[in-house]
Amino acid sequence: MEKNPDTSALTETPGVPQLTFWRPSSIVPASQGKNIGNEADVFHEAIHGLYGLKDDAVLSLLGYTTDLSGASCRISVYIEQNVLTYSVGLDPTTFQNGGNGQHACPKER
Repeated sequence: MEKNPDTSALTETPGVPQLTFWRPSSIVPASQGKNIGNEADVFHEAIHGLYGLKDDAVLSLLGYTTDLSGASCRISVYIEQNVLTYSVGLDPTTFQNGGNGQHACPKER
């Protein structure tokens, strides 16, 4: 992670049980960490660990076919918007709306 300062997490791919290393500054502190931003990132990293897929392959499976830039961020945003927004009781804070960092990625497909 020292060589890649934009990397928020690294997961052994594939790896069961999941082994992930997190950059502390990438963790959203709202609700003592129990929020949609963190949950999306854990879900995202679990996909890598379980299936051994890299970001561009996951993004393609989610329907992004032409512009794969910002793949890592787009995956987490997709999970936030299409999976976790239905989680009752989960704090809605993400990196985009008040977390301690900023995902600089396109939100449109």
